Amino acid sequence: MGKLALKIYKTLYGLDIEAQNIELVRLRLENKRLSELLRSTSREYNSLNDKYKKAKEKNSGDYDLIANELQSYKDKYESLLTEKNALEESHKTDIEKLQNEISNISLTMEKQVREIDDLRNENAATCIERDNLKDELKSLKEHLANTEKKEEVPETEKEDTEAEVETINVISSEYSPAEGVSAAEEEKTIEETEETVICEETSSESIDETEDTVQPEEAETTSGIEIDEETKKEMMQNEIVALTQKFKFIRVTTAIGNQYIYQSKYFQLRTGLFDWGIEGKEIITDDNLYLENPMVSKMEGLESPFDGEEITCDLNDEESANAIAESLLTAICTYQPIQVNYHDKNGRTTLKNLYHVTFKPMENKIRLPYRDLFRDMLEEKIDTEQITAQCPHNNDPRNFAISQILTLRRFNAFFTTPEGIETMKEGIKIAKEAEQTELADLLSCKLQV
Repeated sequence: MGKLALKIYKTLYGLDIEAQNIELVRLRLENKRLSELLRSTSREYNSLNDKYKKAKEKNSGDYDLIANELQSYKDKYESLLTEKNALEESHKTDIEKLQNEISNISLTMEKQVREIDDLRNENAATCIERDNLKDELKSLKEHLANTEKKEEVPETEKEDTEAEVETINVISSEYSPAEGVSAAEEEKTIEETEETVICEETSSESIDETEDTVQPEEAETTSGIEIDEETKKEMMQNEIVALTQKFKFIRVTTAIGNQYIYQSKYFQLRTGLFDWGIEGKEIITDDNLYLENPMVSKMEGLESPFDGEEITCDLNDEESANAIAESLLTAICTYQPIQVNYHDKNGRTTLKNLYHVTFKPMENKIRLPYRDLFRDMLEEKIDTEQITAQCPHNNDPRNFAISQILTLRRFNAFFTTPEGIETMKEGIKIAKEAEQTELADLLSCKLQV
């Protein structure tokens, strides 16, 4: 059982297994030492007795000859042993050098892949921004057309609106297919974007003519529901702009209560033909995630996506082992994703995001979030030396040895599913029945938040 496992058992059940194990190991080692000493002494006695008897039977000349031959063989053995140790040391050095080279190559490749993904996301964000500008352009033009029909509107307001439309035209022209989007992709995007078809198909002069011929009937067909929906879009857009300008990260709480963390520079309002909502690069799942408007309950800015500082994992250090045990228990019980630097069995160290984290169950095949998490923890039906978690871009749960985790930090998010929330509710009941009031209070506070 690993040191972290002992710390966890001590934290959960109050058992000082480590002290008992240390005393047991000491007694076993002492017994083994005495047994080996006895056997060694007996062998030496028998050997010396045999040599003494043989030496008495032979003359001194024969004895000297045998002694010389024995010394010669001993010298040869020591020479071969020295050569063997030198070869093993050289082989070990070569292996370590090769592993370091492989690790460096792997890190370089992962960095290049991330850079490629970032470039793709930037391109996607640029396309989204272009579409938003086109939507804004049409809205401004419609506003200009309406103002022209009202005789009481001052001429200065009309001029200001025209100037704003011209500015949007200039900005919109900068986002053309020449920036990396093909003509076919541009045409497809326009077809999927509501309210932008006319802007794409006509020139600025033809649009001006259209503005002059807007039919009053069209302006009057807008229902109250449609106006409310547009107002909601505008309010959300304003909120997104305010948050992205001030914060590096945006945390979105959904209607069921779970949370995602987005990068501000890729966070956008997306409007489709039949729905609208938010879209951007979600960092926990490392994916471009779209949420429809009804799913969005709350948006808030974060300076950092993490809950506290990064912890270095040194299980030989008492303070570090306690910190890792506490942080890992907190993350598992409160459904916080974690980010780790993991040193695998092939000698590679990689940065991984892990979510739906649990101590490794005794079952071979499970689904995450783990349904029997709290019951198995309290009944000690878990492997406290390993964790099971979900990784981005991988559908199957993976196992990770805690002793191979180099660093750990928790994401500042409540990341789960409706099934996971039901499991937490059941965990409160189980904890109360087991008189684990601290665990029950922790889960209750998390659900209330």
